[in-house]
Amino acid sequence: MNTLTTSDHLLVIDPCSDTQARIAEQLQGRGFSVVSASDLTTALTMIDMAAPDIVITDLFLPEATGLTVLKELKARHELCPVIVMAKDAPEPMIIQALRIGAADYLHKPVTDEELAQALQRERERHRAEQRQVAE
Repeated sequence: MNTLTTSDHLLVIDPCSDTQARIAEQLQGRGFSVVSASDLTTALTMIDMAAPDIVITDLFLPEATGLTVLKELKARHELCPVIVMAKDAPEPMIIQALRIGAADYLHKPVTDEELAQALQRERERHRAEQRQVAE
């Protein structure tokens, strides 16, 4: 896996603390600062306090769906890539998430390699978009 820079701030939104911990562990020492939220309210507060570089959200949250998080995030921070994940999401929901603006979909449980590849793609895409906006 490529070495990532230390400036990548990742927000993981998942109701399962084990999943949050597993993702943080997978990314330990790989250039990500990882913070987690279990619900929509906490996630939106965290997004407003410190805009993340990348967000990973489960499509099934206690208060709302990941689609709601995706819509809110795109309204607040349009350029922030959002990767959605779920164990058994119906295909129409996945398609809707991608049409709303999700950068990628990962099937849970997510392997180290799948996570690394998805994050690397989005990190590179996000940086390229930021450069275009700055020009």
